[in-house]
Amino acid sequence: MDAQHALAGGIAELRKKRGWTQALLAERAGLSLQFVAAIEQAAKAPSLDSLDALASAFGVTTSALFAAGEAPTPKATPASKELLRVAAAVPKGHEQHAIDLLQVLSRAVSSVATRPASRSASPRSARSGR
Repeated sequence: MDAQHALAGGIAELRKKRGWTQALLAERAGLSLQFVAAIEQAAKAPSLDSLDALASAFGVTTSALFAAGEAPTPKATPASKELLRVAAAVPKGHEQHAIDLLQVLSRAVSSVATRPASRSASPRSARSGR
């Protein structure tokens, strides 16, 4: 995500969390409604003075305007750490093969996980004649 889109998302996120309209934000920041709307759509980039005014209106730092629009970094789980360890051991030149295999495996696991449960008898009971 580029900085302009992070900023656009951050301003919109902070505004919505507060229950503010774009008009209210514009008024509190001393900016025009059209300019605030354009910033939130990433159609216009604000000046440093406008960034300061927006941050002041929210009561946050200018860096918080950008950070609020960033996707949260997922927490590393033991399983994800193990995946990274295994991935690091893939021999050079075979990385794309490993990626392809993981993508196939991911699709297969996802399709099994989302498949509705069968109403027929389990394979074990069908084999044993029960």
